[in-house]
Amino acid sequence: MWFITTLKEPYKFYNKKGIPILVSEIEWTNCIYDADGDVVGECSPSVIKNKQQALLALVGAGVFGFPSKSEAKEFAKGLKLKTWNYLQLG
Repeated sequence: MWFITTLKEPYKFYNKKGIPILVSEIEWTNCIYDADGDVVGECSPSVIKNKQQALLALVGAGVFGFPSKSEAKEFAKGLKLKTWNYLQLG
């Protein structure tokens, strides 16, 4: 699923009405983890720590994603946003 977010942290996700929503239940991190869960580096900007947990939080907040990046792009263009971020989860 693809989501449209604002550019600055804390990131907000656009709902179907085009309103940016802060989903505070999503856990963000600046750490990069290996398959064993050990920290192997840092990143910037922040990334989502647990994608499954984030998907559940987004659905709970009324934010639904798009099956393809092109559909997400069309949605953002329809809102007349000048700039946005794509975020792929799942």
